[in-house]
Amino acid sequence: MRITEEFSIFWQELRAGQKVLIAAAAAALFIAGISGWASSMSAWAETRRAERDAAHANAAAAEKLKKAAAIAAKVKQREDALAVEEERLNEKYKELSNARRVSGDAQRDYDRTRQQPRTDGPTGESVCAELAALGYSCSY
Repeated sequence: MRITEEFSIFWQELRAGQKVLIAAAAAALFIAGISGWASSMSAWAETRRAERDAAHANAAAAEKLKKAAAIAAKVKQREDALAVEEERLNEKYKELSNARRVSGDAQRDYDRTRQQPRTDGPTGESVCAELAALGYSCSY
């Protein structure tokens, strides 16, 4: 005998209540299967959506990291340029300090020389004598 024939005989021997009970159990199993399948499809769709969102977030993060790296490179470049300029400024301050020292020494020498009377300067009489020798009149 074949399985279908066996099942057919089995089905015919069942009472009506048993048939309803078996049909209800089969329907419950069918509904449970469909429900499980729908649930897995829903979870699959949610997983795909989460994967897409994660991929977009990773792409955005990579772009922001690129921008941050570019900004960091510019900052580093400007810091290096600033360090060079600060070094030049320090050199100029050293030159200025040296120039102030030298000019201060020269100013003190000038002031000292200006305040001291000259002993080797010509007198008014000697100047008048030289002018008279050149033919100019002079009164002292």
